[in-house]
Amino acid sequence: MFYSHTVLARKGPLGTVWIAAHFEKKLKKPQIDKINVATYADFIIDPYAPLALRLSGHLLFGLVKIYELKVRYTLKDSEKLASEIRSSIISMKIDLPLNADKAPFESVTLPSTFKLDEVNLDDLMLITDIDDNNRFQKNYDEITYESFPVSENNNHHEFSIKD
Repeated sequence: MFYSHTVLARKGPLGTVWIAAHFEKKLKKPQIDKINVATYADFIIDPYAPLALRLSGHLLFGLVKIYELKVRYTLKDSEKLASEIRSSIISMKIDLPLNADKAPFESVTLPSTFKLDEVNLDDLMLITDIDDNNRFQKNYDEITYESFPVSENNNHHEFSIKD
């Protein structure tokens, strides 16, 4: 066979793919999660050292098995998440009146014609107790620090706030 033995070594770039093609049971989930299928496929299609056609077929077969396992793990995780969401929704206690699930037709539907001249502004509740200033505006002292207590950690070049 013409291939580099370092490529198929157990810790080599394609060792996990070779194991997946021939010994599927020996692979663990963390090993499978580390593999980027697209990158490995590109490497098999265009290797830096020539590979035999049969070898590249075995490696592509192993890559397909890895992809299948990734899909299975994703499906299993999503089903577990969906069941946890379903069980959390079922366990919620909601105290609503019996007719609270439907809104009156008039409250969710616009009238066929909307006439602004017929709106009586005196009937609307106007807010008159707010100052001219914005009620959400804070004064300068409430939003500003005079000095921000920061120290530099020389070991990791991270900043931390002093207590």
